[in-house]
Amino acid sequence: MLLFANIALSYDDKIAEAYVIRAGYYAETGNNLNKVIEELDKAIRFNPNLWEAYHEKGKYYWWDGDLVREIENRQKAASLNHGAQLPELLTNIGESFVSAGFPEKATYYYHEAYKLEDDSVWYLFHLAYVEWNIGNYKKTLEFLEKINTIDSTSRELDRKLALVYLYAGQSGKSLKYVTKWVDR
Repeated sequence: MLLFANIALSYDDKIAEAYVIRAGYYAETGNNLNKVIEELDKAIRFNPNLWEAYHEKGKYYWWDGDLVREIENRQKAASLNHGAQLPELLTNIGESFVSAGFPEKATYYYHEAYKLEDDSVWYLFHLAYVEWNIGNYKKTLEFLEKINTIDSTSRELDRKLALVYLYAGQSGKSLKYVTKWVDR
């Protein structure tokens, strides 16, 4: 992809998407964050409405641990996108707010994404994630058990239930889900 991006830029050095591709290449090959951000900044300079550039910047700031810039860029990406990717972008913002210690903000973004997706299992998983991160295992289990009543066939759900029951001090129930998880 780097070769094609460089060829495109040799014809027109203002192709924003090519800079996003180069940033991805540099990130994957271990170049430093500054080089990645430099490429994304070029993309934004040539197309300030390219949501993908902001989305990628948010992702790289996440890797760097800069939560403020991560959230700013993820919010900007979501504000520019009105397509099928918007629920995922809103979910990413929610995850950023969980990491930053703002569970109520995270819940807001998960709810906004849910209104677009209408996937109750997905929504409940994210609400459980919020509760897990603040150490509220009882509420986490409530959400996971609601999911279990909707769809009890998920191996990943069995794993999460086993883990949360273990953290909640209910080893018997944890073992039940470990066994289900292994059997699947």
